[in-house]
Amino acid sequence: MKANFFKITIQILSLALLVSCQNNSNDSSTPSDLNPLKAEILISDVSSDKCLNLEKLTMRLNNPRFSFPAAIMTTNYKPVSEISSAKSDFFSFSTFYYKQTKANELALFSEVKQTDCTSLQILSASREVLTYKIVENSDLYIKFQLADSFRETMSTVQKQASFDRIQPYEYTVIFASKNNLKVIEKYKSVDPLCESKKTLKMEITKNIAWAQTEAELPSRYEMNAGYFGKVKSAVQVDPTVALPELDTAGTVAVTDIKTIMNLPIRNELKYCN
Repeated sequence: MKANFFKITIQILSLALLVSCQNNSNDSSTPSDLNPLKAEILISDVSSDKCLNLEKLTMRLNNPRFSFPAAIMTTNYKPVSEISSAKSDFFSFSTFYYKQTKANELALFSEVKQTDCTSLQILSASREVLTYKIVENSDLYIKFQLADSFRETMSTVQKQASFDRIQPYEYTVIFASKNNLKVIEKYKSVDPLCESKKTLKMEITKNIAWAQTEAELPSRYEMNAGYFGKVKSAVQVDPTVALPELDTAGTVAVTDIKTIMNLPIRNELKYCN
């Protein structure tokens, strides 16, 4: 009789301990478990007073928890300064780029400070503070141009050198949807093929997308037809090989993009011309 009572007592205590552990496990759930992060950014979270806030947008994208599948693709390139047709082909192919990564590893902008809609500051890769003047804005886009990149301790010569160095001098960031951005970047570059101090100015358009799963990322991209044509004219292929074409909607498949990226550039484009 005592043995049975002892056995029943042990069973009751074991059951109580199991229930207690389960309750403790439930109580330890973190807010992120109860409210899982979604692969979306709402315009109401990054825009106010008809001005897209780049600081808020960057903070959302750089959040360590925002590690969703993402992709970046160059959809257009055009020279701002005058260059030869051959050099235009070279840069078209050089900028034709697709990459899959994580959203919080896109590194579009490292650190941004924006308190209003007149100017903003961006920390460059060399840890210099670049100040940009906002020249156009709405709740869905913001356009800003380089104003200066000066520290108070800089001399006049240092300030001029800092302003003249190779770097983006204008951006347009467009909030296309809760899963997509369009970034137009104008920048200065030296001529990598010719021994010249002449500065080249260019404009590149990038499509940035993120999604809950990799399968939801874009499988096709709308491409500027002229840009895509120059990319194809820059590659070296057998004349009998047919390169991919844009469809009637002006899009090309990611599989075709990767194929073209892996083709060699024409030898004559590798030299100064």
